[in-house]
Amino acid sequence: MFKRLYFFIFFLLASFSAFASPDYAGERAYYEDPTNQLTFSEVQSKTFIPFQKLLSKGYSNSTFWVRLKVLPTDERDTKLVLRLQPNYLDEIQLYDPVDPVTHDRLVGDRHYLSRFENFSFAYDFLIPAKSEPRYVWLRLKTTSTNLMVMHISNRKDAELADRNFNITASVILAIQILLLLWAAFYGWIFKDKLIAVFLVRQLSAILFFITFVGYSRSFFSHQFSPSVFDEGLSILVLATSATAFWFHLEFFKDYQLHRRLQLVFYLGLLLFPIELLLFFIGMLTQALKINMVMVLCVPIYMFFISVFGIPWKKLQSSVSVLPRQSLIIFHAIYLLITAVTALPSLGLPGLTEFAPQAALLHGLITGLVMMVMVMFRSRKMNQQAVLGMALAKQEVLIERKRREEQGHFLGMLTHEFKNSLGILKLSIASLEKGSKQARYAELAVDGMNEIVDRCTQVQNLVHDNVVLDISEFSLDVFLKEICKKSKYPELIKIDGNSEIKLSSDKKLLRMIFSNLIDNAFKYGKTGAVVEVVVTQAIHQGRRECRLRVTNQVGKVGFPDPDKVFTKYYRAPLAYQQIGSGLGLYLISQLAQMLGASLHYISTDHKVSFELCLVESTL
Repeated sequence: MFKRLYFFIFFLLASFSAFASPDYAGERAYYEDPTNQLTFSEVQSKTFIPFQKLLSKGYSNSTFWVRLKVLPTDERDTKLVLRLQPNYLDEIQLYDPVDPVTHDRLVGDRHYLSRFENFSFAYDFLIPAKSEPRYVWLRLKTTSTNLMVMHISNRKDAELADRNFNITASVILAIQILLLLWAAFYGWIFKDKLIAVFLVRQLSAILFFITFVGYSRSFFSHQFSPSVFDEGLSILVLATSATAFWFHLEFFKDYQLHRRLQLVFYLGLLLFPIELLLFFIGMLTQALKINMVMVLCVPIYMFFISVFGIPWKKLQSSVSVLPRQSLIIFHAIYLLITAVTALPSLGLPGLTEFAPQAALLHGLITGLVMMVMVMFRSRKMNQQAVLGMALAKQEVLIERKRREEQGHFLGMLTHEFKNSLGILKLSIASLEKGSKQARYAELAVDGMNEIVDRCTQVQNLVHDNVVLDISEFSLDVFLKEICKKSKYPELIKIDGNSEIKLSSDKKLLRMIFSNLIDNAFKYGKTGAVVEVVVTQAIHQGRRECRLRVTNQVGKVGFPDPDKVFTKYYRAPLAYQQIGSGLGLYLISQLAQMLGASLHYISTDHKVSFELCLVESTL
């Protein structure tokens, strides 16, 4: 994948130079007018400084005059096209002594398209073709960087160059949009912040490209004034740089950089509002210059970070980082394409004369580099997530098998324990009936039986082995049966209207209510009467039946209201009695299965448990 990316970038860099047509521009020279006051007649007598094909004077408040020699052409050519790039220069005026006109010949992004002499996405002038060499002059005044390439060709070659440029620009724009759609799709799937930041950066880069090439000016020139496109492009330049800084700040967070090494990215983000402030107070040139310095410095900084600033030994187990070699190569490409565009813009020696065209490729190539880095990161994280899911699934299977084995073991242990308890109970039968020893022994055996039953019931509940068996029965008969089989039936008093028909699982409801009775005795005062109160009411449009079991609090004291229905909880003094701490937890779960609710209430030195049955069970 990386080799394909390198080849594609090389192809893009070579694409613009491949479309170059024969050039009839000869000697090039410039003169800087810091006063901005000189006229054409005055500047002709000045000494001009020769330069090569690219005029690169950086950000300046001066006016630059360019003297351009037009070479002789074939007699068949009556008109030549003087093409000027890039497309963001504010104002360029042509002075041609051979072709005098009555109006100013002006092009630039501060003028309407109708004033362009030969419409294309570049700035064009039509000039007469002559059989002998001659000079024309250009006056450049712009708040952006004083970067300009001049090319003279016949109309046929100019139209071919326009067509090739438009095709290449359309391909670049299409790829940019595909990257945007990819970011939107992956951001929707993975919910990754870095992808979301890349999405914002890519959207900003597309808007910049559309305005930079001239598409927005071409399609909306009648709806907006030229100043809107001029100022909009300047804001997009600043915004695209800020979103790129934001992306790299988020990207390097995975690489455990020292906090001081991240300050440069924060500085780049902090400069954005400062640059906007300079823009709105009329200091656009200064704002653009600061931005371009940061655009050049940050890639240099990132390249050195990739080589020297990342603690790679700490990242050996990380899945979200790129291999060191790939990261260095990516940032080397990023630095190269940035240097091609930024150095001439700052007035420094450029790497190529195609800097204006390279600016069109900058957003695409840097976007591709970012996209590949994000894609690699997302793929590695996705692989880790899949592996994690596989391990989690394996752990679930192991846990299920362990629980099954535990269930089999508990079942076997319960069976053997119950057999032993049965033999023990037969042995107790030989004791004198009604004696204190026999009574204590029977209570102990019943308590152990109860603990074994509770453990079995909890095991069934955990494995969803509880099946409801709904039937209709009388509450009055139901309560009397339970009270009769309790340990102290003579200490239970039933109040209220219990002549109610229930439709529920009788076995589970018996288990719930029996446990409430037992806990009322455990937490209650020895010898005190346990009250069972049955009430009916209409609550929120539904009929309810409440069964409250109450006793005076005993030596055990009050249970913790927040823990009374949790597994294995017992009040501190309750450990003196037989129990497992599973009873109230178990019946609270069973009550939920029946659509009922269970509550604990403590008032006036009394302990109360209340079971609320809703209309569906009545």
